[in-house]
Amino acid sequence: MLPVIEEFTPTVRTSDGEAIPTARVKGIEDPGEFYEPASGAFPDNWRRTVIVGARVADENDIEVGDRVSVRVVGEFDRSFRVAAVLEPRGFTDPLTADQTVFVPLAQFEDSEYDQAIVRVDPQTGSVEEAERRLDAEFNGRENRIAVFPVQERREQVERSFETINQFLIAVGGISLLVAAVTIANTMLMSTIEREGEIGVFRAVGYPRGAVVRLLVTEATILGIVGAAVGAPLALGIGLVANEILVGDPLAFTATGLRYVGIGVGFGVATALVAGLYPAWKAANKRPVEALD
Repeated sequence: MLPVIEEFTPTVRTSDGEAIPTARVKGIEDPGEFYEPASGAFPDNWRRTVIVGARVADENDIEVGDRVSVRVVGEFDRSFRVAAVLEPRGFTDPLTADQTVFVPLAQFEDSEYDQAIVRVDPQTGSVEEAERRLDAEFNGRENRIAVFPVQERREQVERSFETINQFLIAVGGISLLVAAVTIANTMLMSTIEREGEIGVFRAVGYPRGAVVRLLVTEATILGIVGAAVGAPLALGIGLVANEILVGDPLAFTATGLRYVGIGVGFGVATALVAGLYPAWKAANKRPVEALD
């Protein structure tokens, strides 16, 4: 069992005296039980140093060896050297490490534990069994503790993202439909305005297939131009979202990048399909009618 003391309203400042309003302060006994450092190392004798989460470090340009001052009302007001910066952990981390400055548990002299993290050995038990035993041990006539399995929190986050993804897919589908109608309308207007040109092509011996290929190519070029604008725009929005949510603008997954590629392919294919009817209609018009 790993005890944790959590402070939501501390004062954390960089060596320049600049306050870090979003940083939380948590006392922990052994950070190496759960985390790996991205830089620096966890000291064997952890007394007067702190460990900084990835987002706090990135947003405030904090590096290993820098000093930060931490003040917790009623506990301590001291300057600490940064011993390590953690790897990014994301939303499912039980201690929200990305936004946290971890100090040695011994700095909290008179505080009680706010929470404890219980690790379950899968060889000897299960999370569900541990949850039942903790509830039976501490919650009798009244609820004294609340048990939150990390897996349950992760599943909640995954369900939330799944809902968001479904919404985005629906928005994308509507956007594709609107784009297809717009391209088809544009191509129809273009063929109407160019009836004389198309009539000349047909009169001098251009086959229907050549006219269809010409107009479909134009529609496809419209789709390629749209994809060339849309893909960088989507990646730019992704960079901003990654920076805001996880503190790393380049935190793209292979699946996410694959979806961008699929979106580009769908966009071009939609333009191609949308151009088929106007091209077919223009190619099948009699040259005499087109030249009138």
